[in-house]
Amino acid sequence: MGNTLVFSKEGTVDVQSEYGDQHSEVGDAETGTLEFRDRKTGEVRGTLKLSDEEVGVTTWHGDVPALQVRSVTTTPSDGLSAEKHTVTITVYDGSGKKLGRVQREGDGSGLHVQDGYLIEADAGSRQVKATAIDTGTVKSFTCENELMDEDCFSPTAPFGVEAEGAGAPLITGDYYFSVIGGTKYGTDIREKTHLVMHELATGKKVWSTQDVKPPKGVDVLDNGERAAGLEVLRVADGKILTRWGSGGLGKSVIATYDLTSPNALAAGPVYDSGEAPVLDQTQQLAAITEENGAMVWDLRTGEKLWDQQEGETPMEAKELSPTGVLYGTQQENAADAEATVIAVEARTKKVLTKDLPGELVPHFDQTDYGWLHTDDGFFLFTATKP
Repeated sequence: MGNTLVFSKEGTVDVQSEYGDQHSEVGDAETGTLEFRDRKTGEVRGTLKLSDEEVGVTTWHGDVPALQVRSVTTTPSDGLSAEKHTVTITVYDGSGKKLGRVQREGDGSGLHVQDGYLIEADAGSRQVKATAIDTGTVKSFTCENELMDEDCFSPTAPFGVEAEGAGAPLITGDYYFSVIGGTKYGTDIREKTHLVMHELATGKKVWSTQDVKPPKGVDVLDNGERAAGLEVLRVADGKILTRWGSGGLGKSVIATYDLTSPNALAAGPVYDSGEAPVLDQTQQLAAITEENGAMVWDLRTGEKLWDQQEGETPMEAKELSPTGVLYGTQQENAADAEATVIAVEARTKKVLTKDLPGELVPHFDQTDYGWLHTDDGFFLFTATKP
């Protein structure tokens, strides 16, 4: 959770990340104790005891990492009435301090926690309600798509909106997304749907997929529209990071936009969308694994810095450090059961170290302190002194 590390003790608790599994925000009901430790010092910030509760990583206002815990209580039937379920959702910060709590009837199905809001969405509904968990402030979002056979809201985690192959989170930081357009006359579609980003505080429109132009590398139809999907990955510092389908078979392009121009500030090379890119917010770098191995490019300029060529020993890109080191794994051949770890300078391709045991891939999570877990224990180090 950012600068907090969460450990499970006195039982094994599976903390589900909503970004790791697109279909689940919380894990199975668990019993045990969670320990919140400072990422830099290892000092225990707080503990949380669980008793048959579901746990998941989520975000608080401003995309701050947080923890959600769900418990369901059942009121049995008195012999005539049906039994009643009540779900309690509590959100905690990185020290185990309670940020807010809400209760709703039911077992929690159709409820999502995103950026400090409880999002309530019924299957097939054209409207969702978002309640700020700390203040109780309610915001309503309506699907403005007039094509009645189309739905705007994506019920999978993390909860989002969709329009004509474009997708985005419902709420992210200071903004929210909606779907507008979508009109037809008889069977003739006059206007397709598109995504609009608004200021969360005012509702003011600040950006739209209708206004932006696809980056180089994305196939465009004769009418000027894109030929493949678009996904909003992140919104930060007035920049929108997007992933476009290139129109080819399983190909993608990552492009960055600002709030004022229809043209991309930068667009990276076309890559195989079957692999998820490794992104580093600090260094503004991206890495991907292709047929011949790793490829690295600069998110600010879109410039490809290097890629591996046929004949080289391929490396699978795993992690980017905040100092610009790319960690990856290698296997000499398919028969090798154990992969080894290699580290290279992400901007220059200079090999820093190689042939490390396969378990030594560190994790940084956009912080200055990396961690790794081996059979010998849990280790933490600064990015500059591994």
